[in-house]
Amino acid sequence: MSFTISNPFQSSSAPPVPKTFGAQFFLFAALFALWAFPLAAQDGESQDEEEDRAPIDSRWQGAAFETFTKGDTTFNINLGVLFPTVFSVGDAGQYSPPVGGTGMLSGSYFLNSHVFIGGGVQGMFMPTIGENMLYIVPMGPHIGYEWVHGRFEFPLSLMAGWAWQMYLDHLYFGFFAKPQVSVLFRAFNDWSFGLNAAWWFVPQWGTKTTDDTGAVVKGKDAVGNFFELTLMAQYHF
Repeated sequence: MSFTISNPFQSSSAPPVPKTFGAQFFLFAALFALWAFPLAAQDGESQDEEEDRAPIDSRWQGAAFETFTKGDTTFNINLGVLFPTVFSVGDAGQYSPPVGGTGMLSGSYFLNSHVFIGGGVQGMFMPTIGENMLYIVPMGPHIGYEWVHGRFEFPLSLMAGWAWQMYLDHLYFGFFAKPQVSVLFRAFNDWSFGLNAAWWFVPQWGTKTTDDTGAVVKGKDAVGNFFELTLMAQYHF
């Protein structure tokens, strides 16, 4: 009887299949899945983001946004000077008193993106040729229209109302009108600053009185025209 002892270091005609092949395959598959999953997830997120952005871009592209809308309000502060232009009193002809000062507080309410209404009160003082002082306090409603170009604003308005006129011991209450135009720059979201120019029309019609003899005497008419130039600050609500 003979025995055959195989040499473990001698290769046979058919090489054996390694026992670790299955473990290596599963390890490779797991690594591949870990590498491929983030790429697939990122691609899906990119497609989702593009789908989310597409309606927004097509929706707002070319849209125009208004600076003012219905219900917006503004509060204005004006300070500056007043120049006499044409100032006549009865038969005395025309004369030009010195330059005076003025200030105004006003507010506006927008009916739409351009048209606004509001009101204000203003005061002025002006020295006269006779070295006295003339005071006028106008107040009343206004209506206007405003253009906007970029950060620049161009309001145009007309104010018509009444004014107290005081000179020495004389007091007169009568009609007042003032067209004006402004150029403003929107420096901040809530504030605009600029210049305001206006023309004052201040008539004073003489009243009828009786003298000591009982005769009816009509007072002389006076018309004052002034040019206003002020610095303006506008607060937006």
